[in-house]
Amino acid sequence: MIGIGISPFFKAKSANGFSFGAVTQYLHGVVGNEMIDISGNGYNADIINNDLSASELFLPYKSKALIAQKVANFGLIPDPNNFWFTAGVPNQIPVTSLFQNVDYLNRTFCKHDLQTVDIDGIEVTIPAVVEIVTYASALTGASLVSANSYFGVPAIDTNAKWIDPVNGNDTTGTGTQAAPYKLHSKVNGLTLTEGILVYVKTGSIAPIAWNKNYQIKTIGFTKILSSVGARGIDYDPAGTLAQEINGYRIDMANVASSVGINCNSTVHSLTLKKLSIVRAAVAGIQSVPFSTTLLNVEDCVIDNTNQYAVYSNKYTNINNSLLNSSQFCIYKDNASSTTINVNNSKVINSSTPLRLYSSVIFNMVGGLLQWASNAMISSNASSGGERNFNGVNIKYTGVTVGGFIITENQAVTKLDIRNSVLECPNLVGAIGVYDINGTFNFINNIAYKVGGAGFGVFVYEKNYAGRSVVVNISNNVIRNDDTAIGGSSVMTIGQDPHPYPNKVTGVVEKNHLIHMNDTTAHGFIVLYENAGVTVKLNKFNGLPVNGFKCNGESYILNVWKYNLMLNSPLLAKGVHDGYYYNNTIVINQYMADSAHLISIGNNAVPGPTSDSINCKVLNHIVVYTGTGSDMNMVRLDHTTNQIDYNIYYNKYFPCTFLYLGVAKTFAQWQALGFDTHSVVLTDAQYEAMFNDPDNGDYSIKTSFSWPITGFNTGKTTGIDAATTWGDDTVTPNVITKEQPANYNIGAYIQ
Repeated sequence: MIGIGISPFFKAKSANGFSFGAVTQYLHGVVGNEMIDISGNGYNADIINNDLSASELFLPYKSKALIAQKVANFGLIPDPNNFWFTAGVPNQIPVTSLFQNVDYLNRTFCKHDLQTVDIDGIEVTIPAVVEIVTYASALTGASLVSANSYFGVPAIDTNAKWIDPVNGNDTTGTGTQAAPYKLHSKVNGLTLTEGILVYVKTGSIAPIAWNKNYQIKTIGFTKILSSVGARGIDYDPAGTLAQEINGYRIDMANVASSVGINCNSTVHSLTLKKLSIVRAAVAGIQSVPFSTTLLNVEDCVIDNTNQYAVYSNKYTNINNSLLNSSQFCIYKDNASSTTINVNNSKVINSSTPLRLYSSVIFNMVGGLLQWASNAMISSNASSGGERNFNGVNIKYTGVTVGGFIITENQAVTKLDIRNSVLECPNLVGAIGVYDINGTFNFINNIAYKVGGAGFGVFVYEKNYAGRSVVVNISNNVIRNDDTAIGGSSVMTIGQDPHPYPNKVTGVVEKNHLIHMNDTTAHGFIVLYENAGVTVKLNKFNGLPVNGFKCNGESYILNVWKYNLMLNSPLLAKGVHDGYYYNNTIVINQYMADSAHLISIGNNAVPGPTSDSINCKVLNHIVVYTGTGSDMNMVRLDHTTNQIDYNIYYNKYFPCTFLYLGVAKTFAQWQALGFDTHSVVLTDAQYEAMFNDPDNGDYSIKTSFSWPITGFNTGKTTGIDAATTWGDDTVTPNVITKEQPANYNIGAYIQ
């Protein structure tokens, strides 16, 4: 009864694995730790080392999962080549060994879904094995032709040599499909045409020393057994053609000094494809200096290596692979300039996953980068280079202080993170960047679950003089989940003062920055070492302290404009020439760390002068609706600052202003020369102003009649009411709008 258990997937298809012959086992779909037999015979198979996600109802290439027949299936599943069993014991077969037509015996077929990517090269369709079908007898004739087409079986290369580790014979064999050789050493000892293809069938073999320029492709489950100090494959041929090694299962069993594949080749390029390498004591793949010019690692699983998954000092491409190592997943240890590209791969480590000389240009597109302690990237030199991440899930899973950190001494010239998701668990340090000397781009990302006495995004230079950083932090959602520990923040740019004259410049715009109700922590701070940072068109939500904090030196064009600041007071400490325009500040709870909605004050850290001077605070909407203790609308510690053309409202208390430590009424404040063109709203005016404040919409009603006209600062682009601010799954879509002739006040343009 082969119809039992057939999924709707097959009912809609004109052909499927049932179309070509009598089926003994049809594995399709995953439930728990089993792959399900839909033939009706009930011969389910086990999944060992199951690391599949809930949505993966197939066997993806990037998985350390192994497929194994149940012991009870022995003798019931046709197995002429011992692919499924060895002496009655189920083989544990990696996904990489599931060739489309196993050993070209026309009995067991595997259907693969190919990878598709978007315009940026980020994976859309996961490459995977979706069907495994074993027929009661070998297919022949038209049925075989149709099955080969359906399962995507590559045509046999008629010029290839064949190795059969079980049934081959090096004395009588001729290297054909009908009379294969037994040992790799036999073929390695022949003089054949450079680049010829060698097929290797199912079987267990000893480590290989290979010095001929041939292509090697396994077509079954070929397992290389370990020995002390051995290389699974020691690859050292001469020649100029691009070469490929494909399909082995290499288990080094953690024996001393073992390496899965050691590439000492001088060939133009080497591709390692669909390899499963596990338990290597030193490295899964090692490509040392003076070896392969170009190393390609494709569709490979390198798991549970003690030191390095991939150790390469040459131009390296790692595509659609899983790297899992205890020490470093990717390691480069010399100062030569080169490029390492990692595309749509999973890079997982218990410690630091990337160890790179600074001169490396490192590019990662798509995939997962996960670690549990120390820094994400470390280096042992300071000579430039780039680190670029696009569409990557960057995840820190540790329980101690740590996070996304570019460690010191690197001085990389560019760090670019965009279209990525960054996760750092609650009560864990920081997503931080320090000791770079160049450009930091953080664009269109979602960073969440960042918490503890740390930072959402932390950018500064720590130890060296003469460095500068240009930041572009835009269109991100960044959330700090910490609710208990003071001193944390969502974003910090710059550093506490030290003897080194380093500067930060750039822009922070169109972000949604969220802090989860810690009323005593910092929220967003631009610290000391900044020479001109513009903060504009952002939404701040629950960030207790926000603004510029400098040591009294003269900084150029620090600008804070058109920001929506909810429970997020505005701060300037020791700032010279700070420009604050058109922000909307709404506070509904008392904040002990500030006690002022706007604070233009001094800084306790000494400098040429610790006061904030020559700052301009214009065109703000400032609202306090807290029912507990009162907060001052403005705190001012110096006479040279300009404050005017603002709208104030305090729902339960009179508006007060703190001047040189003394509280003033609005009338007394104006008598001092401040806010002479400003106004305090009545309750009715306030109710008429915002569209839907109870649900977080602080755009301006079209019917609102402005009580004053704003001062034309020349900063003419504000936030449109159609703006959406994103969440844990969607980045902001900030729409801008030009100021009308009747210059609006606050962040939104009416």
